Amino acid sequence: MKSIKKIGALVVAMLLALVMAVPAMADQTVTLSGGEGSITITNATKDQSYTVYRLFDAKIGADNSGAIVYETTKTNLTAGGIDGSDWFTLANGKITAKDSFDESVLKSENFKTWAKAFGTLVGSTVEAADTTLKFDKIPFGYYFIESTLGVALTVDSANPDAIVVDKNQGPSWDNGDEKPGKVIIENNQKVTVNEASLNEDIEFDIGVDATNYHGENKIHKYIIYDEMDPGMTYKKGTLTVKVGDQPLTASDYTIEYYTADGNKAADDLSDAQSFRVDIKWTQDGTKDTALKYESPVEIHVNYHGFLDAAKGDKVKYTSANYNKANFDWVDDGDNNEEPDKKHPNHQEPEKTTETFTTQLKLKKVDENGDALTGAEFTLTTSNGAKVLITTAGVFESATEDATHYKLNNGKYTTQEPTDETKDAYAELTKGYKIVTKVTVVGEEQTETTMKGSVGNDGTLLFQGLGAGDYKLSETQVPDGYNKAADIEFTVSFNATTQKFASDNSAVTLNDENYLETTVENKKGAELPSTGGIGTTIFYAAGSVLVLAAVVLLVTKRRMTNR
Repeated sequence: MKSIKKIGALVVAMLLALVMAVPAMADQTVTLSGGEGSITITNATKDQSYTVYRLFDAKIGADNSGAIVYETTKTNLTAGGIDGSDWFTLANGKITAKDSFDESVLKSENFKTWAKAFGTLVGSTVEAADTTLKFDKIPFGYYFIESTLGVALTVDSANPDAIVVDKNQGPSWDNGDEKPGKVIIENNQKVTVNEASLNEDIEFDIGVDATNYHGENKIHKYIIYDEMDPGMTYKKGTLTVKVGDQPLTASDYTIEYYTADGNKAADDLSDAQSFRVDIKWTQDGTKDTALKYESPVEIHVNYHGFLDAAKGDKVKYTSANYNKANFDWVDDGDNNEEPDKKHPNHQEPEKTTETFTTQLKLKKVDENGDALTGAEFTLTTSNGAKVLITTAGVFESATEDATHYKLNNGKYTTQEPTDETKDAYAELTKGYKIVTKVTVVGEEQTETTMKGSVGNDGTLLFQGLGAGDYKLSETQVPDGYNKAADIEFTVSFNATTQKFASDNSAVTLNDENYLETTVENKKGAELPSTGGIGTTIFYAAGSVLVLAAVVLLVTKRRMTNR
């Protein structure tokens, strides 16, 4: 009787940890035969296989005391190369437990191996199609369930309908080739690397496979963190949170946005660089109230952002602009009820997306390859960038830090004047330095036209190009030079190599992963275009000369005839 009570006490302990008092409705039921009991697994893992083994039969003792007696028809307790007599005693077909049989045994690999070899398979292995799985009409007995649970329990006349909560799960990233935890939604596809032009809308999604338990500990709050690179900005009013298919309301979670130095961000999110979302996983977010959701279930935090033209040189043009995410939770085993990124309860691997944008560096030269100034270019696209930053270096007068002399021809030099060269200098003292002029150009419209003038070094940057079709036109030509031909090119991006490319050899990709082109002007007055007023004048003058020659010829013949 003492040994039977030991098994019963152990069963009670397991049931306190694993079994609920009131049966729940099962979403998936496997009906067997030969018994009146049932085992319902709640919090099951979808697509996880569950197998039930009956180790011993359970019957009411013959002494009418109501005690449960465990029996087997087997003659010894050895199975799977493991001797079960370390935990049980077999005498006359009846099983009693030894003092060595405790909860640690139930969780050991030896016991799992022995139980699978010794027990009788009940039905067949079942793959959970939902979060609740019920094995119905099973005989009373002592059972072992093979899965991530690894638990043993009884189903007997005192507890005919056992309910087991699968607590051997834990939260994880929404993993897999198509679900890497943190993604960009682009053309209804989930990617981790993309390209974008400035101010172009980018949709982000953070996915977590959430569970109600972390081991034996009930989870009562999830925390999602996100951080953007300095050149990116969140779009206000776009963030949503879903648990499964259920959109959450403001009472279900809280969100805070922060600046780069950890202060609360402005209401318009213009200075926000990170956010934190706290999701209540119990009714009030504490350990003392009931769980709100079935698990496992996916959490999705979805929001929009963009590479911000207003942030200028904070946007990266030669490397990736990152967006990083992480998550944490609070469970019954955590002393820290308010973790943060610096003091997490559970350190998960960070997930990152990479957004690339590029720039076109234009070099304006003459026939000798020397830099030309005084040129303006227009970049036109209907499906590429909508907003660009143009950057050019120009010389301005400076009272401090002057680096250049001004020449009579309007150019600048760092060479000091000498007696032989001073006549070429407009000023004989350093009075100028080169500064960068930045202009944000372009509109959110169907076709975008962006203009920029080359700097004193003959260069001009169009920054913030994404994939698309472009045409570069010289719309202001330096005096004394002919207009350069238009350049049409298509920009593409390879997410695997993380490189941009151009289909026109006149526009090439350099080692720093941005585009370059050199535009040459040739000296000479530009000829009038075909069909213009200039050719009309030539045609008219030629016609007059021909007519005059004909009149002269006719007149001369008449005079000769006379």
